[in-house]
Amino acid sequence: MKPNECIAKNMRTLLKEKQISLMEFSKQSGISYATLKEIVDGKDVKMQLRTILKIAQTFEVSVDWLVRESNLK
Repeated sequence: MKPNECIAKNMRTLLKEKQISLMEFSKQSGISYATLKEIVDGKDVKMQLRTILKIAQTFEVSVDWLVRESNLK
């Protein structure tokens, strides 16, 4: 599985667990809704490292956790 796919699935899991919408996460992280929507939808987005860092920091997880396939449920 590609890292983008892992990030997408892990993000969907975290959004559900934390019961927040993508719009709310966009406000919390400072990442545009459009960018987050592409990521969560599994589009082949070329993410910058700072975007990945912001996602991990906002969710309070490590980047390693965010891109790891074994976290998928």
